[in-house]
Amino acid sequence: MEDRERANLMEEGKLLEQKLQYLGKKLEELTMVLMELGKAKESLKGVKEGNEGLIPIGGEILVESKFISEKVVFPIGAGYYMKMSKEDAEKKIDKLVEDINVRYKRIKEEVMKSETELIDLLRKVQQA
Repeated sequence: MEDRERANLMEEGKLLEQKLQYLGKKLEELTMVLMELGKAKESLKGVKEGNEGLIPIGGEILVESKFISEKVVFPIGAGYYMKMSKEDAEKKIDKLVEDINVRYKRIKEEVMKSETELIDLLRKVQQA
């Protein structure tokens, strides 16, 4: 194998490694989002009119509060929010989880494909 060919293979390997790092970060981000959605769904169980709870207001500060309804404010994107029943919020969370799981699976498949490509590439370089 020529030096130029070997250099091209090494460069391709570096690109695959960078791609794998990027995809790994995306999988971590999706995992964190799934965990947050799980916490949110669990917290919704305590939202009942008349119940008391601690509400985060930022900076890790919580305020004691009494729920006057079972309505929640749900982010709908671009900084906009919508008031809805907790049942509707649970359905939205379920849909988000489903969508994220589909994305997670696609990224995981891409990781496996890229890992296989990298292994094949390293074999070529070693055989040279």
